[in-house]
Amino acid sequence: PVYTAKTFAPSVASLPPVDLNAAAPEDFKKISGIGEVLSKRIVAYRKRLGGFVLEEQLDEVYGLKLEVLKRLKQRCSLISPANIQKIPLQTASLEELAQLPYLSYYEARSIVAFLTKNGSLSTTELGRIQGFDSLKIKRLTLYLYKKAMMDTSTLVSMQETDSLRMVADSARDFAEKYLRPHVMEWDEAQHFPVDAMRMAGQLGFLGVIIPTEYGGAGMSYHEYISIIEQISIVDPSIGLSVAAHNSLCTNHIYLFGSEEQRCKWLPKLTSGEYIGAWGLTEHNTGSDAKGMHTTARKEGDEWVLNGTKNFITHGKSGEIAVVIARNGEKGDNHGMTAFVVERGTPGFTAGKKENKLGMRASETAEMVFDNCRIPDENRLGEVGDGFIQSMKILDGGRISIGALSLGIAKGAYQASLKYSKERHQFGKAISQFQSIAFKLADMATEIEASELLLHKAASDKEQGKNVTKIGAMAKMYASEVCVKIANEAVQIHGGYGFIKDFPVEKFYRDAKLCTIGEGTTEIQKLVISRDILNK
Repeated sequence: PVYTAKTFAPSVASLPPVDLNAAAPEDFKKISGIGEVLSKRIVAYRKRLGGFVLEEQLDEVYGLKLEVLKRLKQRCSLISPANIQKIPLQTASLEELAQLPYLSYYEARSIVAFLTKNGSLSTTELGRIQGFDSLKIKRLTLYLYKKAMMDTSTLVSMQETDSLRMVADSARDFAEKYLRPHVMEWDEAQHFPVDAMRMAGQLGFLGVIIPTEYGGAGMSYHEYISIIEQISIVDPSIGLSVAAHNSLCTNHIYLFGSEEQRCKWLPKLTSGEYIGAWGLTEHNTGSDAKGMHTTARKEGDEWVLNGTKNFITHGKSGEIAVVIARNGEKGDNHGMTAFVVERGTPGFTAGKKENKLGMRASETAEMVFDNCRIPDENRLGEVGDGFIQSMKILDGGRISIGALSLGIAKGAYQASLKYSKERHQFGKAISQFQSIAFKLADMATEIEASELLLHKAASDKEQGKNVTKIGAMAKMYASEVCVKIANEAVQIHGGYGFIKDFPVEKFYRDAKLCTIGEGTTEIQKLVISRDILNK
């Protein structure tokens, strides 16, 4: 196919076409809305494909908003589609091919018969089989491409793609420029940097897994892990806030909100205009969420909320909150409902802000509801589905806490590795002593294991699989590892690890929350054991 400029866009039509398979990043940057990051991402994605061959493949480029994608398609041309990667059909079975709506069972059998006879067949050779038109070939190519990208056998290499590296670089640059100079200042003052969160929104970090049509970046959980990890290497407090905003409030509205609700609130959340909060926990109901006291009473077309939520990230500064309240009996799985409550709603106020051991720059506060009236249109999903929704939200949220844990572990390890090479005792660097070298070896190994487990969970999530067990495993392991590594990091630093001049002191304080938030280690073990024992 050749894409030409459309007559309804004369400003675009007057410009020379961009050859998708030959253009450099500088060429893409000439298109309005495509900056440094997106231009490099397009080129990296092209390299990963082996070249663009389908218009639909442009839709797969992470972070391209609809209006930018439209301009790109108006100006792009497949002038030199040579060296397009051939996708082998051996990756699909007869049963799988026969289920595709655009292939008949006879056509599926024809593909398998050709494969059996010739030993191989790629999508570019489908024309050799009678009855395959260009449209079917395109659709099958795209299907097999997506299937190949979702194959768990590519799990390890998935961590090394150009796209992931670019996302990691962007998050690292953000953390170094906007966070590192203020880390200890914010920690000491227990200051929540709203401006830094707004900046994160502008960079696409507050709607990572939300589709572009709602203002999100449209990325996968692999990129999401990388963003949280890189931010948390510098300041876990901000990593926690970014994770809570994405996984809890924003994702709850995306997964269970109506189209009208998504369009109303998601663009503000993904851009950073709104900071999101999520209210499930209460003073007397931590792990026992079904025993909550906060109630929702229906009066006409309104709901009246009464009660207090505590330990809520952004409970004071958040402009919007997803709140789960009880409308039925305590202990009933279907006795709770989820609502969206905006700041400024009468009866909705912020309570006590907690003075914490760690994660001090991430705000944690009460949310108080005193005869707070909200319209029924603010209800998310069906009445009584709030608890079930929350459990599904926590499945994905645990992956983000695992990523937070991974960032803390890497930050503590990197600081320890550097210090061990610089600190000399008895005439040599302490890294040369076996006791220190073995600690570093254990750290590096456990970090690798955490990362692989997290990306396995991300891969399953992307494929739509149930991640209750694997998410709990990833969260439990990564959080326990980060506490252990932070403790060892202080030990390697000795007395210097106990003072605030070195970063490991803060990692040590921040790490512990990871074994508590979004389900304690004990709850994760309960989730895992139930799953494996019920099979």
